[in-house]
Amino acid sequence: MTNPKANLSEISLASWNYPPFLLDAQGLTQTVGRGQILLNNISLTIQSEEFVGIVGVSGAGKTTLLNALSGYRPAKQGKVYVNGQDLYKNFSTFRAELGYVPQDDIIHQDLTVYQAFDFSAQLRLSPSLSGRERTRQIQSVLADLELTHRQHTLVRKLSGGQRKRVSIGVELLTKPRLFFLDEATSGLDPGTEYQLMLLLRRLADEGRIVLLNTHTTKNIKLCDKVAFLAKGGRLVYFGPPADALEHFSVDHFDEIYIRIDEELAARNWQKQYFQSSAYQKYVVEPQKNVQNLSLNSTISTRKKTGFIPKIKSNQLGVWLRQLAILSHRNLTLLLQDHSSLILTILVAPMLGGLDLLMVRRNIFDPWKGDSGQSLTLMFIACLIAVLTGSLATMREIVKESEIYRRERMIGLYIIPYILSKIWLCIVIAVYQSAIFWVTKIYLVELPNNGVDVQALALYFTLFLSTLGGMIMGLLISSLSASQNAAPLLTILFLVPQITFAGAIFPLTAFGPPGLWISRLTLTRWSYESMVTLSGLGQNVANDPCWQRPEEERQSWSESEKESCQCLGPHLFERCTFPGLHKEFDPAVDRPEPIKPNDLAEPPQTPDSFFGPEAETFRDDLEVYRKNVKIYKQEMEQWRQELSSWQEQRGKALAAGEALITRVHRTQGQSFGVDVRKHWGRLAALISGMLGLLVFVQRQKDIL
Repeated sequence: MTNPKANLSEISLASWNYPPFLLDAQGLTQTVGRGQILLNNISLTIQSEEFVGIVGVSGAGKTTLLNALSGYRPAKQGKVYVNGQDLYKNFSTFRAELGYVPQDDIIHQDLTVYQAFDFSAQLRLSPSLSGRERTRQIQSVLADLELTHRQHTLVRKLSGGQRKRVSIGVELLTKPRLFFLDEATSGLDPGTEYQLMLLLRRLADEGRIVLLNTHTTKNIKLCDKVAFLAKGGRLVYFGPPADALEHFSVDHFDEIYIRIDEELAARNWQKQYFQSSAYQKYVVEPQKNVQNLSLNSTISTRKKTGFIPKIKSNQLGVWLRQLAILSHRNLTLLLQDHSSLILTILVAPMLGGLDLLMVRRNIFDPWKGDSGQSLTLMFIACLIAVLTGSLATMREIVKESEIYRRERMIGLYIIPYILSKIWLCIVIAVYQSAIFWVTKIYLVELPNNGVDVQALALYFTLFLSTLGGMIMGLLISSLSASQNAAPLLTILFLVPQITFAGAIFPLTAFGPPGLWISRLTLTRWSYESMVTLSGLGQNVANDPCWQRPEEERQSWSESEKESCQCLGPHLFERCTFPGLHKEFDPAVDRPEPIKPNDLAEPPQTPDSFFGPEAETFRDDLEVYRKNVKIYKQEMEQWRQELSSWQEQRGKALAAGEALITRVHRTQGQSFGVDVRKHWGRLAALISGMLGLLVFVQRQKDIL
């Protein structure tokens, strides 16, 4: 067999003079659920300059073994030693020596190759390293991976093989001696796969330990050793690839899969391997030597290129540095993702501009307005702010989950990572809420219009709503298992924002559970604040009469309503409420019809019906009869006018009071809230979501 290390001098890198290194796994066992075994008592030893392939049938535990060996996800039982030291207990010590390339690319697609290397170098290398030295190291890795000519190309425009080389290059920046790759050749064409295998062979020749998890065996002979896993996480062979063919009595590697596919066959092959000379030579004997390894000969001190250490004394300084690097990276990603940038800029004007099509300018006007539509406008404004915020960030964390996990392994702190997202959310929220605010202030005549303190308070409410939506989106993104799950989870979070805000369904319709959910919605507190700040029901909120129970108000006489502002005879005069004056009737402003003067007393009957006195009496009586007739006509007319006036006036006042009563029953709680307290509740919800976000991200470290 041809030596796979031969004839590679033309593509070999300059030696980095790595000292000897030893990786030893003993009795690795991993179980999940109700005792399902993923790894079954696996032991093996790997030395420097060895390139090891981990292969096997689907579901055999290849990735689980790779994660256990790297400390990425430790096994529940068993130990992994590096030069005699427990890797799991001393992971931070070996952090700089580990390079890990997961199956998904650990690079941002909208960065150039150089930018991806530069940001990774800033995070991984020491802050004492000068910019020139960092650039020199980046250029060295680019040249080694033959990517110099592509360094200014966006990663998403690279071929699959080039992207994989970039992922590898990011890990090579710190010159790791333990290099783990999960399905690095997956999806590559045969030629690219061969080139990548040659690259890994070369990296091992420089003194590294390289482990590759793969499901293809065409180029497996480039490896020094191969570990075959069967169902149930059973190790059925570990040794040179050429000897594997003889061990399984096959001519081609692909035939091995058929032989070990069944569970019974897996047990038999595992038992046969444990009794073989290969097991004694490549597992038992090397592990005897490991046991004699002195614990003092651990990691040799080589000049570090500056991997971020586990710092406690200057943690704040590390936080601030990481925050600056990540913030710069996030801003660069936004600016270079032109479609997202354009959408971020245009979505607020487009949604705000819908007010031109949907809303009349005089919607709050007492004569031509509509209280129902006015309340809907306030709710839609808050809902759109929360909705656009959450949709903008619902994939922000989950889309880079593999990058995050890898950067956590090399020393990334959670707080700087989250803060780097939040500051950009704040900038976008300032812009988007300003657009929403301008459309409301200048396209709609609010009762409290004009750029004053109350108008600025409206803007701050919209800002808190937008920012709250973005933080909610980050939490959703953190909770999502994949990018496809994020929109569904967003719907689950947004539905309560609609149904429990108290705008569509009144708070009085909810039971205790509904009220509890309502208190956790962003839209409730922002909506009630917006209604109060708009001045929509300010007169009602300031009227002591409306603080009394409805049953008591309905029993009042008109005279008892005399002092009320939005109740009784002065309703239309003192109260401004959207659409209220649609119920107005001129009779309200007309005085009560004047009652005709009482009829004079009839003439006195004379003592005699003869003579001049009788004649005068008859004349006076005739006049009196005419006056009676006129009086009756005037009284009839007065009664009609009074009845009409009372009916028209009473109907107008009753309709006006009924309009306010209907709205007050369902939305009265929002007419005069303490806006500052509502802002405090919004801030508390935002802080709570941030705390939960940190908790969820921290839980990912132990999954």
